[in-house]
Amino acid sequence: MYISSISLKNFRAFDSTEREICFNPGLTLLVGENDSGKSAVIDALKIVLGTTDLGWYRIKESDFHNEDISKEIEISCKFMDLSDAESSGLLEYLTYEKNKEGKQYPVLYLKWSCKYLQTMKPPRPIIHTATGLNGDGPSLSPEAKELLRVTHLKALRDAYSDMQSGRNSRLSQVVQNLPNLNVGNDEYETGNDPKELSLIGIFNLSNQLLTDYEPLKNASSQMSTILQEQMLLEGDNIITNFAVSGVNTSDVRKTSTLLEKLDLTINKEETDIKGLPGLGTSNIMSMACELLLKKNTNDISQFLLIEEPESHIHAQRQLKLIKSLQQEAETANQQIIMTTHSPLLASVVKLDNIVIIKNSRPYSLAKKHTKLDEDDYIFLEKYLDATKANLFFARSVMIVEGPGEALLIPTLSRLLKRDFTDYGVSLVDVRSTGLRRYSKIFQRNTSESSEWLDINVACVTDRDVMPDCAPKICIKDIQSDDIKKWPSKEKRQWIAESDFKGKRQIVSTFSQ
Repeated sequence: MYISSISLKNFRAFDSTEREICFNPGLTLLVGENDSGKSAVIDALKIVLGTTDLGWYRIKESDFHNEDISKEIEISCKFMDLSDAESSGLLEYLTYEKNKEGKQYPVLYLKWSCKYLQTMKPPRPIIHTATGLNGDGPSLSPEAKELLRVTHLKALRDAYSDMQSGRNSRLSQVVQNLPNLNVGNDEYETGNDPKELSLIGIFNLSNQLLTDYEPLKNASSQMSTILQEQMLLEGDNIITNFAVSGVNTSDVRKTSTLLEKLDLTINKEETDIKGLPGLGTSNIMSMACELLLKKNTNDISQFLLIEEPESHIHAQRQLKLIKSLQQEAETANQQIIMTTHSPLLASVVKLDNIVIIKNSRPYSLAKKHTKLDEDDYIFLEKYLDATKANLFFARSVMIVEGPGEALLIPTLSRLLKRDFTDYGVSLVDVRSTGLRRYSKIFQRNTSESSEWLDINVACVTDRDVMPDCAPKICIKDIQSDDIKKWPSKEKRQWIAESDFKGKRQIVSTFSQ
């Protein structure tokens, strides 16, 4: 099962026109300028589906488009490719659709809406959730909601604290889901190997050892003596002893109490890191922890939302990280949706997996949405490197053939007081042919102009047409300006202006 799409209406930067963002089964990368709407997509998924850390989000006026609380926020999620186990667990909520062959298959629609109840003082948000294509199905049960929860790793978070001990720590939540965690004996018997105890057995044994600890028993005895001899009336009989709290709690609480004592740290004796791990290393450790949780629940679909994974991570680790996540999404039952501002990450992710968010409108680069051909995808995935991938974040794009134009044109723009940097223009030097391949990234496979991507693209090519006087100067076998004495076009590998007479007008200047 994977989230195939989410539709947003009246949510933050998304206006009253419903916008649908499509996702791939594996990895989807959302790219675009600041404030384009990428984080709104991630937050909408969190709000509707809930998170594995059981975090709670309070709807605010700022979540409404233009803070207009008279309108209603509408968010719809669609799930596809449900396994048999998932279909049976969500049976009463499913909708059945037909594929091109007319065969029915199950999908899950989850509708979420929020509006302010104006009759209350002060007004308060009222949330409604339902299932079905038209939102007329039943609400999800708590058990069904657990199947759809997403794991969210926010940008610039303190990942180090996520891996530290504490009540309800994220590390303990992850470790609790490991298999065979409670295999073993729940009670310790004299002569047995303590290593054969389960976590509950370790909890019980530690409580027993603490209760029987001789210094504590002596202290309890001394306290009883003080009470009897100094503070109580004759005939009062009170004997004290230390007891460990939580002995009668549930097995689940016993397990979590132990696991909440755990930290995930660096082995300083076997690594080069001698102090606390830096922010980047902590960030990667946190992601590894979440992937560990996924590896032990392969029978259940997992949804991972990552905002700006490049934060605090240097370039080489970024490349390794995105390669690992992309492979993880392709080979396991895991869907990963990420946002980024890094051209480096955008250059590594397959073009088919990228969605450009521009002015709160999504533009998928998947094959059916662009005018790119199959060989264009192969070409671009090979040659679209980090220096060229900044085009995904630009307001306008100029594509040139070589370093000469790449040096000259920005200089001209500065002299004209139109510096490309000031206007958010990305200049892409393709260093050969292939300009049209890059430009087709922005061409939509639709005739509706309202669906076109609002990014101006210009291709600047070499002239590649000689003035009529040039052959005599440049071509060894041509000794005359007389066009009639030239070889026919079929017998030469060059063209001149006269070859285009009657077809188009060419204005040129030529200097020796």
